[in-house]
Amino acid sequence: LWLFWTLRGHVDEGRGWMEALVARDGGDPSLGHKRALCVIAMFCYLRADFDRLQRALDEVLTDEEALDQDTLTIALALRGHRLAQQRDLDAAEADLTRALELARANDDRWNIPSALRGLSHVAMTRNDLDAAERFVIESVAVARTTGERWSLALGLTIHAMIALLQNNNGLAETLLRECTTLAIDLHDPF
Repeated sequence: LWLFWTLRGHVDEGRGWMEALVARDGGDPSLGHKRALCVIAMFCYLRADFDRLQRALDEVLTDEEALDQDTLTIALALRGHRLAQQRDLDAAEADLTRALELARANDDRWNIPSALRGLSHVAMTRNDLDAAERFVIESVAVARTTGERWSLALGLTIHAMIALLQNNNGLAETLLRECTTLAIDLHDPF
């Protein structure tokens, strides 16, 4: 249900259910418990609750060997996005690159765009707009092949920001028009 809660703007409801589930588990180190913590971390990221996000990811990543590839990929990508926001760019790049490698190895077309968007953020922060644009263009291309519109909308928004920084207002407007159409179709307030 995490995807439904995310796409329909019910992040707080979803987080409440997941927090209750994790509390009921009582710190169970099972994979299911760690997956639930990953969902909580994702919801925390969307709501800028970075303290809880960090605690959840710390618990998830304490024993990487106990994780399946999907959970590890998601956790690394989320931590990479957070580190990029904190401007710990080297650590962010390392986590996001590792997440991208795992996602590509598993043909995980949900997490490939996420890792690429994170790497684009790192490149933008380093003022390497050419690299940022390459990452986000690939992110958008992968999202288009899967038809995953929410990921596509995020990529289009980032690409538009890069276009604005490159003084390419026409491209930015085109990208934002497509993104707006997607957001309206998805009823996505985010």
